[in-house]
Amino acid sequence: MLYCTAPGLAMWCLDWSMRLHELKLLLYGELSTFGNGWYCITVPIPRSRLAGCSCRSPLAHFFIHHGDSSTREVHPFTTITHLATKDATTSAENNEIVIQFLFRKAAATAPTQEHLARHPWLSTIYSRLRRKPFKSPQWTEKIASSLDREIHQRSHTHLENKEQELNISVDLTLRLEGPYFSPADPSRYHTTVCLVAGTGISGAIAIAGAFHALQRSRSLAEPGYPKSITSEPAWRRCIIVWSVRESDYVDLPPLELNSEAQVQVCLTGPGKPRQDITAIMAQFSRTMPPNAGIWAYISGPAGFIENAKTVCKAMSNVEYHAASWEI
Repeated sequence: MLYCTAPGLAMWCLDWSMRLHELKLLLYGELSTFGNGWYCITVPIPRSRLAGCSCRSPLAHFFIHHGDSSTREVHPFTTITHLATKDATTSAENNEIVIQFLFRKAAATAPTQEHLARHPWLSTIYSRLRRKPFKSPQWTEKIASSLDREIHQRSHTHLENKEQELNISVDLTLRLEGPYFSPADPSRYHTTVCLVAGTGISGAIAIAGAFHALQRSRSLAEPGYPKSITSEPAWRRCIIVWSVRESDYVDLPPLELNSEAQVQVCLTGPGKPRQDITAIMAQFSRTMPPNAGIWAYISGPAGFIENAKTVCKAMSNVEYHAASWEI
């Protein structure tokens, strides 16, 4: 029995020792805002984290620990930085590379009146608890509060308009585990379509960064861009279809920097139709050259992902990758 369990136990111990080794290092970054509840974490990581990595995937996620928000919680975040390009274009003398994460704070909310009406038992419980906070602040809300306090303090003395809030940042200490790459190589396909909703835009920004690097290396023949990106010439089109609530929408600078990608924004909300993924994918498929393939990246709420997966499965020339945090 020992001979059967020993190899697995050894691998488990090795895996956790490597994770704890990465989480032991305290990293110093900063937190800024893009406005309308969107926040950006910028943090330098040791370049050694990418040592020996030959993965072509533009999709990478880290597990983030922020001790000031929670001593126990560690949360996965997809970086909006294309790591291969960042590594190749950072000076060899620099032992760190700077990466970014995008998020919206998830505030604690109480049940709506409509929800309470459908579930009378919940209304009874809520009526007894409403004198107390219904839910503790979420992890992202705790992180964002440090910047919100700084903006609030400066609003009384220094800020003349809302645009000046975008220039404010606060220091942040984090611990990161990763990167972990998702199996994806969009450069093998003629067209990449990113079907994303809400904060699912993070992975799409990283993919757009990879396409930006490829197009720039083609047009300028710049030697600084990673050869692993340019070795596959099939990738000719990158399209991002972003579904987002109209009340949550904001122009995201990282997305605007990658101008080679085509971005279609579908604003949702009261009185607005939902995104018709079937019609969108059919339109892209009709404009494809013969025998050319489409690769779709899907990210967003669970219902959105399942709907997009159903559409992609029904199309013969489409392969897809759906973001998932299942272990």
